[in-house]
Amino acid sequence: MNNHINTFLDRYIQDPDPRYAVAITGKWGSGKTYFVESWLSRLNRSFEVTNDESIVLKPISISLYGLKNTREVVTAINRELYPMLYSKGAQTIKKIFKVVGKVTLNSNFDFDNDGNEDSSFSISLDSLGLFKSNDKIIGGDKFLIFDDFERSSINQKELFGFINWFIEKAHCHVLIVGDFSRLEAKDKSMFDEFREKTIGRILEISPELDSAVHSFIQEPSCHQWFLDKKDLICRCFNTTTNHNLRILRQSIRDFNGILDQSCNYLNSTNGTIKSDSTFLKAFFSCFILIFTLYHDKEWKGVIEYYTNKYFYKQSDQDDPIKEKISTLQNQCQNISNFINYNVLDTDFIRNIVLFLEGKSTLVDFVEAKLKKESLKPSDLDRLSLYQNLEDNEFNEIYDRIEKGIINLEIEDLYELGRYIDLFLLFNELKLHLIKDDVLIKVKEKLHLKMKACESAEAIHNIKSKFIRGCKYTHPDTAARYSLIQEINQLAAKLCYQVPNRMQYILRNLNDSSVQQLEIIEKEQVPGDISTYEDISIFENEKSKEVFDALQRMLNSGRQIFNFFLRRHYNLDYALDIDADKKYGKDLTFLKELKHLIDTKLKYLNYGPTLLSYSWLSDTIKLSIETITGKGIS
Repeated sequence: MNNHINTFLDRYIQDPDPRYAVAITGKWGSGKTYFVESWLSRLNRSFEVTNDESIVLKPISISLYGLKNTREVVTAINRELYPMLYSKGAQTIKKIFKVVGKVTLNSNFDFDNDGNEDSSFSISLDSLGLFKSNDKIIGGDKFLIFDDFERSSINQKELFGFINWFIEKAHCHVLIVGDFSRLEAKDKSMFDEFREKTIGRILEISPELDSAVHSFIQEPSCHQWFLDKKDLICRCFNTTTNHNLRILRQSIRDFNGILDQSCNYLNSTNGTIKSDSTFLKAFFSCFILIFTLYHDKEWKGVIEYYTNKYFYKQSDQDDPIKEKISTLQNQCQNISNFINYNVLDTDFIRNIVLFLEGKSTLVDFVEAKLKKESLKPSDLDRLSLYQNLEDNEFNEIYDRIEKGIINLEIEDLYELGRYIDLFLLFNELKLHLIKDDVLIKVKEKLHLKMKACESAEAIHNIKSKFIRGCKYTHPDTAARYSLIQEINQLAAKLCYQVPNRMQYILRNLNDSSVQQLEIIEKEQVPGDISTYEDISIFENEKSKEVFDALQRMLNSGRQIFNFFLRRHYNLDYALDIDADKKYGKDLTFLKELKHLIDTKLKYLNYGPTLLSYSWLSDTIKLSIETITGKGIS
């Protein structure tokens, strides 16, 4: 794809005095540096040094990233030149000194190769003079590559003048590499002027995914497992529409690290992970997809929504984020079909996100999955690959699972959801009709499980496990959507009959439990996408019961409750313009509680107890004013 750039650079390097620079541009991560390094590695074959009486210059590549002035650039150039000089004897160094005039080198030399230090050399090299010299003692190509051009901190006018000196005065070949579209407006204008005068050609790199992936998986540290995965990697990366090859390389290297830590425990032979592991191929595909998308700010939010909130908002069909998720699911369907495994498994995504956030190594997760895969395939595993089953085997497994569902024998709710997901899919594809008894028994099972729960969180967990399984395959079906809606409604109804964690604490308030309020309010409300800190938490509470609990508490406990109220209603921060929407349903409770506290204050004359109730009254008053947006009488 970029062969024309190779051809042009080959011609450029052969021109003895081009008097112009060449620029290579492309988006970050498109492979600019990799392309130049590949071209140089081929070019460098001709730089065989056979004459000890001269120095043969090789192309010098300098990254301008973070450099602040041209002195730092010269230092970077010298750092590349020194190894070329250190390989020479003292006589050659002296000749270079005469030609260039100024040298700075600190090194020890063994002139007669007897293993003993004969002299300590401390001379100074003027590298600019070295490039400008036409003496035959200095051979090779005077070729400089300035990479990361747009990320330099050097004054642009100074930098352009510096580079131009190498072209006009030293007659060097110069290659400038960078994403010039990222230059600021003032620098862009100056660059355009520089380009007209000094840059003879700007060449744009097109990401070469195939060759880049080939080089990534051939790196010495990479497991053999990757060698036959090039096509899979390309499929996944193309699905993301991302062109940043640097991110792709990092995803492969990170996954390689996971294999490094896991291969002693997993489905392996002599330490080599089996190449045909269906799970590992699917998980690796998901890893590339999520790793790449997570580096995009827009997609990062979508992925977080997908893993944390997607299953709680079933009724909002016009949600743009859900549409984006649906598009991603459709785009990944061909990869799932290619592997015969759902690559967008929500458990995969959730664990990968934890890895990206530094909260998991993924080793335990991968080990457990691969160990399970090494066992005899379960009915669920076999039925999931229904395309490969013969009719009699398919019907035998289906009938066995159907019987288990109707007899309420399947205890794992995620597994139950997976089975129903498949049954509904088969019904849609007309592979096997689903019996009404199956769905009736599933609802009965879930109802019994949720009704036995003592907290809203437990109900929510049961519902979530089932729905995660039920939403395993894609695309969606109307029957599945209807079932999930019904389960959500059932869970919501039962949640009103038991307290959530916040309600439980408020109804059992004491000096010990009050300390948990700050922790719990950061948690997600069961069946909702909000946390407790953003909702009305006293709507269903009785002010007299809370007041009685406050009276039984020590002054320190009342202080903790007071501080909690201040944090919950954001009283110590800027005005919350949405306070009425968030906390409006708390008003009745707060007014009643304030009245009870103010009544008690009439009978308190002095001491810390008076102060604790007085502060509570003031905090509740300010809370009411914050919610209503006005003072109270």
